[in-house]
Amino acid sequence: MDLGQWGNDKWQVVGIYQAAYDIRILPESAFAPLSAVNRATKQYYRGNRFYVQTHSLDDAGKRKFARQLQTLYEERGFDLNPVLTATTVQNKVNAIRQFNITVAYLSMLAVIVAAVGGIGLMGALSISVVERTREIGVMRSIGASSADIMGMFMLEGVLQGLLSWVVAVPISYIVARPVANQLGQIMLSMDLEYFWL
Repeated sequence: MDLGQWGNDKWQVVGIYQAAYDIRILPESAFAPLSAVNRATKQYYRGNRFYVQTHSLDDAGKRKFARQLQTLYEERGFDLNPVLTATTVQNKVNAIRQFNITVAYLSMLAVIVAAVGGIGLMGALSISVVERTREIGVMRSIGASSADIMGMFMLEGVLQGLLSWVVAVPISYIVARPVANQLGQIMLSMDLEYFWL
């Protein structure tokens, strides 16, 4: 590993960590035991970040503990970045907020596609009605009411919708995972965790 001004050192990689959201103000980081960093850099009691693990605290308790730590370090003269002073739950909420923008756009796109599909279905039914005027006339002449004829066309529309759904669901099941992975690679350079709701 190239440690810059401290030379080179051999480290054993035991895992890879990648944030699920993009923090552009942070450089790429390597996490290592403090003893290994001290040995490699010959620098002691120095750092720019630390993580604290708590036990048996709810979310409110963790936030309170984080504020107490921040106050303690600021009183001792440490310059802390308030953006980066957060609990894991807060980081998760921030990541969800960032991704919710994409979800909102995709939801709007889905609504537009559904509206276009509905307009297409209405057009198909309208053409069906126009082309079957003689059939409607014959049905009316033998006593069919307007409700019966309307019910027939409504049933036809429902069946077309159900058949479309039966075809679309298996296709979406097959296509959704590769599309989600591609979206994750474009946005985060990683595959998204995929699950059905």
